[in-house]
Amino acid sequence: MYPPAIPMSFSPNGDEINDLLYTRGGPFKSLTIKIYNAWGGLVFETDDPMLPWDGTKNGVDQPIGVYVYVVKATTLNDLSFEKTGDISLIR
Repeated sequence: MYPPAIPMSFSPNGDEINDLLYTRGGPFKSLTIKIYNAWGGLVFETDDPMLPWDGTKNGVDQPIGVYVYVVKATTLNDLSFEKTGDISLIR
């Protein structure tokens, strides 16, 4: 059982290398991730640990920059985690 981990950066530029942002760790009984832009606007939210962020909001590419994430997770053995941090979107 591992706590949730988010990479420091990803590059959704279509080269098939680090194009998607996945939450690593687990396995999880439950997981919610929210990603916010620099103005505090929610750009991505999911409770599916297998659903990555592709760097878009409503199909529109989000700009290069630093985004804030909030992850709440519970592992299969009922360990709970809440983690916040920054992720850099690089194209």
